[in-house]
Amino acid sequence: MPITRHVLFGMAVVFFLASGGCYSLIAEVDTLQCDRETGFCTLRQSKVFGTTMESFAVEELKGAELGRVGDDSEPSTARRLVLITTKGPVPFMNYATDLSMAEMEEQVGAVARYLGSETERRLEFARDNRLSSFLLAMIPFSVGVVLLIASKRV
Repeated sequence: MPITRHVLFGMAVVFFLASGGCYSLIAEVDTLQCDRETGFCTLRQSKVFGTTMESFAVEELKGAELGRVGDDSEPSTARRLVLITTKGPVPFMNYATDLSMAEMEEQVGAVARYLGSETERRLEFARDNRLSSFLLAMIPFSVGVVLLIASKRV
């Protein structure tokens, strides 16, 4: 059975939808703000379809580390920033990555410097993965474009 124009067009639509779904599921901006004047730290995780916020007292923050997602049986080098609090670990981001390890290590250091200095009033940093999410979403989008062009030529 030969592939028809309608089948190629339908496949293109599926890949276009997958591209948008891919981006909206993984794109996020994570922000941590701690202020000794107010006495609170606020962790904000913004995604395409909403934002979640978590607040805790500055005194509860004990440090930060690079942790893994999932169990230790998987041989992955991907890490994510995890805030250590008196109530347990709080993930700074919902995903692990091999990208920007130096940036995440600097953020661990920023938390340590903030906790080690009573004169630092504010701690603020962010992790924005929207560009890398966009580039990843371009893969199924590109396949959709090729299929759309192919459907016009059949």
